[in-house]
Amino acid sequence: MDYTTLSLAANVFAQFLASSPDAKTWQMLKENHVLEEWFIHTQTPTSEQGTMLWKRSHGEESSDTIAADFTRLFLCDEEFLKAPPYASFYLESSGEIFTQESDDVQAVYDAFSFKTTRLTQEPADHIATQLEFLSLLLKSAAQSDAFAKHISRFIAIHLASWMTSWAVDVQNNAQSLFYRGLGYHIQTYYELLIETFQPNVVPRIIHRKAS
Repeated sequence: MDYTTLSLAANVFAQFLASSPDAKTWQMLKENHVLEEWFIHTQTPTSEQGTMLWKRSHGEESSDTIAADFTRLFLCDEEFLKAPPYASFYLESSGEIFTQESDDVQAVYDAFSFKTTRLTQEPADHIATQLEFLSLLLKSAAQSDAFAKHISRFIAIHLASWMTSWAVDVQNNAQSLFYRGLGYHIQTYYELLIETFQPNVVPRIIHRKAS
């Protein structure tokens, strides 16, 4: 998979995980058939499931339905978040946020002078922020292959250990077709990253899951 396509996909995912599409954006996505014609396809069950769910979401769901599910999955719920978007939830024994995991990711951002307004509001290990950073690295790699080693290292240390567990939580706990589909597309995307960069994954303990 070429770096430009991977960069674009990471950027789209980051936007959907930073906030749910508002009514105007949702209408634009439908008019442009973005969900029906998602540009990354693989002959895998996860890819096919994600595509099927997004096609159904295109015709059946409103932006309000998707927004409500975004809140219960990633922001707040009466009982507990259904798919906490933080590496710390999965990798830290305490399950707390703003911990060493977040500090370690922030150090990587600092090394590349990466800044985003989300960092003033959320821990650095939020999945949307990590995907936004990855998107920029991939965009740079499309210009210079020297960035590939940095991408491989970032995946190996900061994404590979928890991304699949989180994606499965989204698949299992999402009530909307849109975010269930996103969970499957994220899993497909992760598999493409591993295939493309073949990172030397650092084993980590998953201390908890939400499903």
